[in-house]
Amino acid sequence: MKKAFGGVVINSSGQVLLREPAGHYKGDVWTFAKGRPDPGESPEQTALREVLEETGYRAEIAAKILKLEKKLTISSDLIPGGNPQALIRQLNGLKPAPENILLVGHEPYLSRFIALLSSGSPAATIDMKKGGLCKLETEGLEYGHCATLKWLLTPRQMELMA
Repeated sequence: MKKAFGGVVINSSGQVLLREPAGHYKGDVWTFAKGRPDPGESPEQTALREVLEETGYRAEIAAKILKLEKKLTISSDLIPGGNPQALIRQLNGLKPAPENILLVGHEPYLSRFIALLSSGSPAATIDMKKGGLCKLETEGLEYGHCATLKWLLTPRQMELMA
């Protein structure tokens, strides 16, 4: 599987910038700026270049602005076709153990991962369309039903809150 990197562009009013892909690639009507890395490019460099090329905006990586670079982890297990068991092992291996974890991933893989943790089955339906935000509570992260879904916000609900 080829890797692609991109970014979510948020303005000072909290609005999210989406772009309409040419020809509605893979059925996408609106999506985030993203693309494949050029030879020798890091994921961060690719994301910044793709945002600039596809939107015309110079972006900054939020983890750098918030001084969270050392807390940012990129996992190949949170991509389509990724291994949820390996992702859980990776998350459980973080030291010190974080109180909260924010996962950003592709659909439908991210919603399947949330369904797995909250119901025990990745086949359970949690329809996040192109994104969303949810809160799961768990005593311990393990493969299968280990968490309770406390809330789920759609992009439209987040927009109305901004």
